Amino acid sequence: MEPQVLIADGVDPNMNTFYLKPGDLNDFIWTGKRGLQAPYFAFPEISVADMAAIVDKDLHFSDYTPGNPFMLYRLREGIERFFVTDVNNPAATAQAESSIYVMFDEIGIDTGPSRRSYMNHTPGGCNVLYMDGHVSFVKYRTEWPATTIMSVVLGFYRPASWND
Repeated sequence: MEPQVLIADGVDPNMNTFYLKPGDLNDFIWTGKRGLQAPYFAFPEISVADMAAIVDKDLHFSDYTPGNPFMLYRLREGIERFFVTDVNNPAATAQAESSIYVMFDEIGIDTGPSRRSYMNHTPGGCNVLYMDGHVSFVKYRTEWPATTIMSVVLGFYRPASWND
């Protein structure tokens, strides 16, 4: 699927944010029973070395964002240095480590007819683990990653087996 298909009509693809047309991800990824479609199960045979070469690098998205190159950095030791703007400030590295999250609890909403929310905490929110090792609770709709857009995106990818 070409990335421009996911961009709604009339939206500038060079913007920092993008909008999905309603139903694009559901129609493309999920079947009626919310399971992955057959092509996603047909993984080609690949060696461990080849897989390591694929996942052990940063991803460049310049082809998908013309005029506004975008890079997704692989999580690794020292990556926080790329997020520091003042290299002469040693405290900036520690501050960057405490703001880059590594993982977080489930947070999502069902985009189907039930419109249920899936969060591990009531009221809504999630625990977030940061690179420096600290964990904090982020209340829903206050800051990233506990945002509305993140809950919608993660709601699309909720495996059907989790709905029970």
